Amino acid sequence: MSSKKVCWVGLGLVAGLSTASMATELSEVAPAQFFIEQPFSEYGSLHYGALSAPDEQHYYGGLSIGESTISAFQAEANTLSQANNALYPDLDQTFFYGGTRADFQVQGLAADFSLNGEWRTQIASSQVTAAGVEARYGHYIGLQRGGVELGGFQLSRGSKAVGQGLNLAIDMGRFELAYQAIDSEFDASVQRLALQWQTNPRWELTLALERARNDLFTAVNDDQILFSVERFFGVTENPQERGFSKVVGLGVGVGLAAAAVSSGSSDRDGAPRFLARDEAAAEILNEINPVSVEENREHGGWIYLNADNSFSYTEPVAGTSGSVNIGSPFNSVPEGTLANASYHTHGGPDPRYNNEEFSPQDLFFNRLYQLDGYLGTPAGFMKLHDVSTEQIRVLGVINN
Repeated sequence: MSSKKVCWVGLGLVAGLSTASMATELSEVAPAQFFIEQPFSEYGSLHYGALSAPDEQHYYGGLSIGESTISAFQAEANTLSQANNALYPDLDQTFFYGGTRADFQVQGLAADFSLNGEWRTQIASSQVTAAGVEARYGHYIGLQRGGVELGGFQLSRGSKAVGQGLNLAIDMGRFELAYQAIDSEFDASVQRLALQWQTNPRWELTLALERARNDLFTAVNDDQILFSVERFFGVTENPQERGFSKVVGLGVGVGLAAAAVSSGSSDRDGAPRFLARDEAAAEILNEINPVSVEENREHGGWIYLNADNSFSYTEPVAGTSGSVNIGSPFNSVPEGTLANASYHTHGGPDPRYNNEEFSPQDLFFNRLYQLDGYLGTPAGFMKLHDVSTEQIRVLGVINN
């Protein structure tokens, strides 16, 4: 296998800001990996290999006969930062729903077949699994004629479609123009247009334009212009290895797209995210406090921390006039997230209770789990119990 040192220079323009930043980085990309090709006849050969990097493992194997290749692959990690992704390079696994802290597995099949002397087709199917969530699936099909390749893919969580994508590449010898796009069903999309120039077998220049939009969390909206220079060292890939690597990259790529677009949980997919915890609490308390006051029933749930350090909230649970059972912070928030605070309301004005203040039971609950608690009161105040200081503060006014 070849190794490479990458020197890149990036100019990033963040949507909504008038400032631009310039960054340079010199890094070694050196995961432990191997690739073996074993011919079994003059027409065919076996391929197998593996890659090991911190906190991630990849295994793949396949068969080539004539001009056709089929491969199987499996990978496990929580980011797969070293994965060979032929569909959308450097796809941000936190962009669509905030990412996960839990490991997931990607496995599947991919193939590249010659239809006749001019046309080829690529197909890939991947499954993404993780503890406590639904399986996610990605299916890709593409056609290639000469140097033009066009493909599309469908992403799903269980049987529900959650996204789709497009892959277009035009090979012009030393130059390649590529366009990739992924759209989710939850008002988020990423697009990438790149021009790649291979100046010689060991040097590669890439100019890329990237656009990311997420209506549920506009803080991640971004427009970037990226310029990269790659220098390859060691033994360069042979044509068979390069072709097999591309087939594996299509399968892994569609699996990573499925993992990026959907968390595997209907509660998280499409859930709003917030930069500050107070913002998340204010959003849900403003929504449920009027209902709570009208019904004279407590409502509550959890504020949780996503892998990208944004905050979201669980759907509220309805209780009685005197209590609400929101469960434990260990099993009441989505897989791959961390409970960070509780929230609840106190119903309407009720002479039986002092509903404008945290009850002794509320304070005990917060201390038990060492997690802060938010309260929405009948008079329309939003309060916070800070367990580290034992202070109770009024943060503002909410709907009532």
